[in-house]
Amino acid sequence: MAVTKVVDYASDRKTKAQAAAANAQAAMADALVKLAASESAHEASLKDVSDLTLEMVDLRRQLQAIVVPGTAQPILDQLAADLTTMRGKREALLDAEEDLFYRQRAIDRAQAQLSRANAVLASATAGKDAADADEADRQKLRDAIKQPPLKTMKATATALVAGAVYSAAQNYLRGGAIPSGLFDRAIRRGDEAAATIDAARLSARWAENVLNEDLNATQGQAGAITAAKTAFQRSQDAYRNYVVTAKARFDLAQALLTAIPSGPLPSAAEAALINDNTKQAARDTALANEAALAQAQAAFDGAQASVDKAIWEAERANPDTEPNTDANVQAAVALRDGAIKTALTQATSDFTTGMQTTLDEWQTDVPESTWGLVSDFQIANAILVDLANTDPKALQTQMDNDEQPYAQALSDQAQNERAMLLLTDAVQDSADKRDAVTRTTVATTSSAVRGSA
Repeated sequence: MAVTKVVDYASDRKTKAQAAAANAQAAMADALVKLAASESAHEASLKDVSDLTLEMVDLRRQLQAIVVPGTAQPILDQLAADLTTMRGKREALLDAEEDLFYRQRAIDRAQAQLSRANAVLASATAGKDAADADEADRQKLRDAIKQPPLKTMKATATALVAGAVYSAAQNYLRGGAIPSGLFDRAIRRGDEAAATIDAARLSARWAENVLNEDLNATQGQAGAITAAKTAFQRSQDAYRNYVVTAKARFDLAQALLTAIPSGPLPSAAEAALINDNTKQAARDTALANEAALAQAQAAFDGAQASVDKAIWEAERANPDTEPNTDANVQAAVALRDGAIKTALTQATSDFTTGMQTTLDEWQTDVPESTWGLVSDFQIANAILVDLANTDPKALQTQMDNDEQPYAQALSDQAQNERAMLLLTDAVQDSADKRDAVTRTTVATTSSAVRGSA
């Protein structure tokens, strides 16, 4: 069955579980009726054999009491007829014993199937309830972006960055509290720190993706479910995080920006140290070289992440082979260790210890209260840039798209499980029939040899 949502799979599973439970209940009732009929037939067959045995005993007793031999023929004829009839009766009794054994096994099998069906129904019902609740939660998320403030959040954040509140906060600090170069570098440092965190997250996602590819390729349906669930959970979490936090984050950014122009400025003495023109050239050079080093380091870290990814891919494809012999790994290493590494080495050399000291001393001249305002601006700016660049509809689409393969994987597994149960039941039924026949093998064979089978 083709499904697009987890709730569709859960609904279908519950419907089929209800039908299976009803069928199992009917099968149990039918098995009880057939067992009763088999018991009656067995009892009747036993009685037939017993009655005929008693009749034959009586005929033999009559033969023993005969004095005139000529009068024995009718008794002998009846005894011969009874012997022929007895073979049929005994065969019927063997059949009745086989059927009774089979029907007793059928009761055990029907009871096990009923218990299993009820357990599956209970699980499917709970799963449907959970899926309904999850779908209702996701629908709330979908509805939230259809109306303000989230419907217009992207535009609202963009407008705030372009507006008077943002400009007032920026101008109060940049070229006001501290020189523009130092301010720009401070904001960039914050962005670089955030980028490092993002890179670590991306690396973890790459590793996760490689694992998911391997699960899909090697672990069958269980692997497909795990891989699809991971992707769906990841996109769902991203969408929910946006919906739940976007308004609060925007409000925080706006509040931080609004408060900045009321913050304390450096004192006259502090301002004189911060804006010492005799040191400005050295300070600018140090800032430029620090920025170049940060850029080179980021490029190298990105190249290293590509090496890591290539190694994971190589290990997945050939776990018993040294990954450094893989062509893709070698290419990634060559790229990292070529111009990128050379640039990092040069940038590291260019940013001298003296330059670091120059920046440390300059930054120490700036009071902590001012750094606090700069930090507030950086936080607000990062929030607004993120909100301005995030399309909630795209997040929703990604979540919905990732749900489909997960729901389908669950549905496929459930269908295979149902097929497996049917096959298992068929195998057990055949085994019960075999055991019923096997119990009477000697007697049945003997009867067949005599021509009564």
